[in-house]
Amino acid sequence: MVRWRTPCSTIVEAQSNAVANGIHTIRVAGGTYGQPLTLASGMDVTGGWKQDFSDFGVDEVTTILGTGTEPAVTINGVSNSSISGVSAQGVTRTSGSATGIVVTGGSTGVKIGDIDSPKTVVAGGQGPNATGILVDGGSLVTVENATVNSGTTTGAGSSAYGIRALGLSVVNVTLSEVTGQPGVAGVSAPGGTPAQAGSGSSGGRGGDSAGTDGPGGGGAYAGGKGGHGGGFYAAGGNGGNGAGPAGGAGGAGGCGSAFGCGGDGVAVGPVVPVLRVLRALQGAMLRSQVTCGPPRMASLEHPAHPAAVAVEVAAASPPARTVAVVAVVAVVATVAQPARSQAPPVADRSGCTRTAPASTCPRRRRPRPTAE
Repeated sequence: MVRWRTPCSTIVEAQSNAVANGIHTIRVAGGTYGQPLTLASGMDVTGGWKQDFSDFGVDEVTTILGTGTEPAVTINGVSNSSISGVSAQGVTRTSGSATGIVVTGGSTGVKIGDIDSPKTVVAGGQGPNATGILVDGGSLVTVENATVNSGTTTGAGSSAYGIRALGLSVVNVTLSEVTGQPGVAGVSAPGGTPAQAGSGSSGGRGGDSAGTDGPGGGGAYAGGKGGHGGGFYAAGGNGGNGAGPAGGAGGAGGCGSAFGCGGDGVAVGPVVPVLRVLRALQGAMLRSQVTCGPPRMASLEHPAHPAAVAVEVAAASPPARTVAVVAVVAVVATVAQPARSQAPPVADRSGCTRTAPASTCPRRRRPRPTAE
């Protein structure tokens, strides 16, 4: 066993000499060491020794301090290394998380503390996300015969951890005490009731239709639903209002007409008045065909407007668009059955005029041919 006649002044110096000479064990006497340690692979560091290194001293405490930017001990990407019998203390951090010991980089076979050494003490110091031992990067660690404390966390919404394992890391803890200090609450939301969201836009108008009705498109930004398309003779219904306390209004229904639409969402030519007009025209045409005189549409004629009577029959006070469509129907009927030019009434030998009703005219008989 190699013994140094003159001990090294720092743990970092002792480890450097040990690695250079193939030595894997370092004994550290009681005292405070202000230089953070980065543990090497295959190295066993034990603290709490007497000043002559003859045995562990009851009053001997080996303290390793971190800095404002580094933890007390870092173990990165190593294997089969251990540290025990020391007090690894994080300090007030000026940047980064407050951590006592960090194990990362997929380190394996790492042991913190040992049952045959003085108790190992770890604390995270003071700063954001204070953590006693942080194990990250898929590392494998055993914690034994140790007292671990998170330290004091700072910053709104900051947590504190005694031992924290991240990134698929595994930590086995035996014969140890682990504690975490209270975290810091997050910032409260602004007071008062949030303002109500703005109203959604109105739904789009339903499409016009000359066939069966169909649904219109929906409005944007949670607006109302679009109106339904119009049918042959009826306008489409309005769309439903949008959801929410201030949803957009539903869109207007589409126009419905068999003869074209004069405006948005208005029924032109209700089916009932149009049917009445057609029946009136049919009756008038039949009456003109059974008279003794020439067939014509005298019952529909008017000096200036031939369709006026048809309009009056269709509805007492129809809307303007209803009048327009009914007038078209009446004119079409008049063209289909035009009135013949009138001739002066001429009486036949029975005394009946051609314009007299058929019921008042006796049946005319043709003279039978006589044989000569």
